[in-house]
Amino acid sequence: MNPIALFLLLASIIAGRPAAAPLPATVQVAVGTARIVKPGGQLRKKLCDFAAHASQAQALPMANDPVFRPPTAESKAALGVVRKDLMTASEPTATASAERRLAELLNSAEGPSLARLALLDRNPTVQLAGIRAAVRLAAQHPRLFAFLPTLDAKTPPNLARAIVAFDFATQCDAPVLFSLDGLEHPDAGVVADLVDRTAALGAEFRDAAPVDRLVAWVMRRQGPVAVRARAVRALGELGLVHLNTAWQQLAGDANPEVAAEAWPAWARVAPGATQVSLNAGGFADPRPLLAWGALRAAADACALSPGACAKPVRAFLASKVSVTDPVTGERVELASVAQQVLNYWEGK
Repeated sequence: MNPIALFLLLASIIAGRPAAAPLPATVQVAVGTARIVKPGGQLRKKLCDFAAHASQAQALPMANDPVFRPPTAESKAALGVVRKDLMTASEPTATASAERRLAELLNSAEGPSLARLALLDRNPTVQLAGIRAAVRLAAQHPRLFAFLPTLDAKTPPNLARAIVAFDFATQCDAPVLFSLDGLEHPDAGVVADLVDRTAALGAEFRDAAPVDRLVAWVMRRQGPVAVRARAVRALGELGLVHLNTAWQQLAGDANPEVAAEAWPAWARVAPGATQVSLNAGGFADPRPLLAWGALRAAADACALSPGACAKPVRAFLASKVSVTDPVTGERVELASVAQQVLNYWEGK
């Protein structure tokens, strides 16, 4: 059991909707904000307060508490049968069948209390299957987060991703913030999953502290460079004005992959300042990735006065240079991007 989470849960006792899908990594990079799909509807203000939710739920009599009441002997026996099948399954089809039956059990009236038992199971296979099956309960019963194993650098990648999926599905502050401990995980897939989910969260909530936590991680220059670049791109597309200073600093990052994403992110929230910096040297950077970033930034930075950047952008039309997108791995021709920028200014 996560010890810190349990402390929060116990403190709440004394004191009396699923996460958005991760952002795809293979979408062609847009040029200019008009090409970015904005989240529909009005943004919600903030994540749910886990401590307040737990305190309110724990006020129920034990017999009525869906998470803490003892399951019936019949349902507990059914869980035991599935547990045995999960531990003895030798074929993927048998494992999948047992996991489906477990999901059905957790979808029953006694699902929350059975989920609590599955999350506490000492067998790693059963525990992992339990976490995956319990995700559908996370939003309604976020207190189950307290029974998840601790997420740290030693957590197996498949278990780490299951924990992350559950934590974000609660859409509560404490689970999501604890989940971000996974940014220190050595597996790039785990970190990328956290990046995508945090960015998706930032697109849904105006007051999303996890976004600032992710930006701080990027600023510390930790983790794989490609994942840092992925984080800047995903968060930059949100157009969060309060990240203006962060993008300005990251535009000078030692890693060109990161700096190339910071330029367009900065241009979205501070086009005037970005235009000055582009003309002062951004366009002249000899590193192809930085030139790519400067071109994309120019779409927004110079949208109101294209003439201020037209000459350097048009100069790239004759370029034979191409770069590899650090996030998608696709090859991108600078001449093609320059033409996209010119088309954007012309409203095409």
